[in-house]
Amino acid sequence: DVCSSDLPTLIVASARLTGDAHQNHEDLLATACACYAVLLAAHARGLASFWQTPRILQSAEGQAAVGMGADEAFVALLHLGPAVEQPTAKPRQAAARYVEFLD
Repeated sequence: DVCSSDLPTLIVASARLTGDAHQNHEDLLATACACYAVLLAAHARGLASFWQTPRILQSAEGQAAVGMGADEAFVALLHLGPAVEQPTAKPRQAAARYVEFLD
């Protein structure tokens, strides 16, 4: 297992809120997608990574501690660092066993 102390780089991701409920929702989802892209890019470069949402960063005190403004919504804490070892691939069933293509 990789624990957070093993990964020295932390990225706090947040979405700036506009005041418009629909735009805020869209921006939160887009920020989450961007976070996932960062994790994929880290993996492609051989880094270990994981996404965390600590409760403290969902509070005003925690957000202030990391420099988030009142107009931001916390999305993720991304942990990045050198991979210690490559995990062994898990056996998987053939996709044809659980995928159905519609005509």
